[in-house]
Amino acid sequence: MSEQRKRVSKLLGPSSLQRGKACLNCRRRKMKCDGARPACGPCVHSVFADDCEYADAHGRSRTQMLEETIVRLEERIEELENPDNAAASVLLHDPLVALRCPEPLSYGSPKSGRSSPSSSIFSQFSSGTGVTSLDDYMPELTSDLTNIFFRSVESVPWFLHERRFRESFALPPGNPARPIPALLSSVYLWAIKFSPTNDLIGHKQSLLLQALSQIGLALKDGLSHQVVQVIQAHVLLAAYLYAIGRFLEGRQQTSAAASLAMDCGLHRIRSVHVPTHYAAYVDTVEVILPEPHDWIEEGERIGAFWTAFCQDRTWAVVLGVPVIIADSGTNGTQIDTPWPMDMAVYETGRLYPTFRTAATIKTFFAGLTPPCQAQIACSLTQLSKACALFERATALAKAWRQDLPDVSAYYTTISEFEERIKKLKDQILPVTSFSQLSPAVLQRTHLVHCLVHSAVIQLHSTSVRQSASSRSKCLEAACSVLRVSVAARSQEFVYLDSVIGSIWAAACRVLINEVIFMRAAHDIDSGLLPPSDAEVIGALNQLQALMTMLAPSCALTNYQLGKLLQERAGI
Repeated sequence: MSEQRKRVSKLLGPSSLQRGKACLNCRRRKMKCDGARPACGPCVHSVFADDCEYADAHGRSRTQMLEETIVRLEERIEELENPDNAAASVLLHDPLVALRCPEPLSYGSPKSGRSSPSSSIFSQFSSGTGVTSLDDYMPELTSDLTNIFFRSVESVPWFLHERRFRESFALPPGNPARPIPALLSSVYLWAIKFSPTNDLIGHKQSLLLQALSQIGLALKDGLSHQVVQVIQAHVLLAAYLYAIGRFLEGRQQTSAAASLAMDCGLHRIRSVHVPTHYAAYVDTVEVILPEPHDWIEEGERIGAFWTAFCQDRTWAVVLGVPVIIADSGTNGTQIDTPWPMDMAVYETGRLYPTFRTAATIKTFFAGLTPPCQAQIACSLTQLSKACALFERATALAKAWRQDLPDVSAYYTTISEFEERIKKLKDQILPVTSFSQLSPAVLQRTHLVHCLVHSAVIQLHSTSVRQSASSRSKCLEAACSVLRVSVAARSQEFVYLDSVIGSIWAAACRVLINEVIFMRAAHDIDSGLLPPSDAEVIGALNQLQALMTMLAPSCALTNYQLGKLLQERAGI
């Protein structure tokens, strides 16, 4: 056997597993499993790493064992609440038995056959047997995970003040000023995803289950800073669930974040409108948050609202569902909160105490620019505007039908909306400046560019077959998506927002349709000269290559790529 084959054989491990030893996921997918624990190689290198499970000696999966543990705990709770009716069938176990080990705690390796102390901790931590916080027993690990998270924080929807979060994180477990457990678990979950090693990759499912269970209890104290942290935890969990393909659960978390932001009045920060209280027999309960303690806390609230807004708008389009933050103007739902600014501006405290705003989104759609340059330059402001345009363009395209009562008014609206898109394009940092941008600014700027170009594609999607101008605009937007993604070196990002998968797929479909059109057309009217067949196919190949690189870490991209390969087979 050659040295190269020996190395490959060593990397791949044994050529076959004993019958019945493959993970449950590989069995379902009829894949060859290498039997690595806690997550096998095929699952780790696909979007199914979180679903990798092995059956125990009795044929039960980890999920089944967790469910059985929950049933036992519920029975014990029933016994404690009703001691007279309790049956002595549930025995309590010492939750610290796994911690009494002679060797020091270490992170362990998921590829080793032995269970490490950290694995024991995670097992207890996730099973509900008494360990309430990972920080109680592994402070060094959680500190490392937090540092890993903030090295790549630009990849996720984060709006909290980093220094204050770190200071509160350094407080001892149990301190009420410490970040809520659901937020910490969400941070650790993303940190494991960002980690350059796979030491803890098998524990992501345990942390996810823990975070989802903790989020349900996060509002029990009702403290104002905890409400904002709950929104942060919701959007982090939503982004993670979208990435692994659990779209319905992700939308549930997005909806929870958006609803909580509206319920607490975060859409009315610094509003010029004073709430009107009507005389009624039903006495309403006040749930609006008290005034913030300082500018930074207000900045966190403004960031919380617009981050929830962005996630609500983009995923409403991707999933084809209604938005939660509707901005309808009725029942107090109009968005009056000002556009956000960078956190450094809130740190200075140089804000006008009497500054008030109203109808923020409506003013933007009307073409009016906010007077504050700090708002215009803020990347979250640009992202919020791009998300608003993306969703609004989709809604306008859906409103088209042949029997419209006033077709000219519809096209006037389309023309005015194109001006809004062009105006935002002029405010975004250009592609030529990408090499000078920090990773955080570059990643968000790339997403803003892609959303704006995708808004053009959405806006003209219904008229592309009838209008050469619409077809040309869609083609230019699709090529711009490719240029921006190549210039930003998006393939080197630690993580890409899952929405990018749908945007790239939309651009690919424009290119596929252009190839079909060019091959079917015998003459070109209006003097429009599109690129050659080879150039369009070259652009399509580049976008498809980007999607192929993103697919293993993004379920939505993986799904879209599969559909595109089927569509492309027809050209």
